[in-house]
Amino acid sequence: HMKQLGVKFRMDAPLAVQTVGSATSTSLGASTAPFAWGRRSAPHMQARRRTASRIGQFVLELPESSWMVLDALLVAIGLAIGQRLVGTVSTGAMVEHVETWKAHLVFVGSFMLAGMVFGLYERETFWSRSRILTRTLLTAVAAVVLAYAVIYVLLYSVISRRMVCWGVGFHFVVGTSVRTWTWWLVHRVRRAVLVVGSSELFDSFRRAQD
Repeated sequence: HMKQLGVKFRMDAPLAVQTVGSATSTSLGASTAPFAWGRRSAPHMQARRRTASRIGQFVLELPESSWMVLDALLVAIGLAIGQRLVGTVSTGAMVEHVETWKAHLVFVGSFMLAGMVFGLYERETFWSRSRILTRTLLTAVAAVVLAYAVIYVLLYSVISRRMVCWGVGFHFVVGTSVRTWTWWLVHRVRRAVLVVGSSELFDSFRRAQD
């Protein structure tokens, strides 16, 4: 028969079930211990969790353009660092390189386009660390291929590989770190879910959380 369950959970902890009706938490194999632990925790810990939850909710509501601007800044900063280092090591080779503003424009545009193609700016990206890593990596690879095609074929110029490595590496390390921190905040957001059905349906919610 059908059972109506009131489910409250935190994304960073096992699901804790509060029953509505005749169902019991024992029949679902869940425990209400997290709620008891929460009541005994220190007030400052609860305040920290509430703050993290508010920040996570705020991050979820950010538009995609905010993350696009972040990626553009990271790529531009990485290319600037690479250009400075390359210029101090080999100034003669810089004459054959593409102009600085063109290189920045091409790589920033390539990263933003590749990010939209692979869904890097979608909200669903922040629900999984593996999704963040995979989409960031795919975006970087596709952006480099596209940027090289534009610079070598259309602009008929060259660009230092070390400069490109700095730009891509800086974006990957810092961008992935920021998105992983965002993942941590998002999983602190408290939500309430009402599950109507059998224990198998509840188990599917628990598997989806992993």
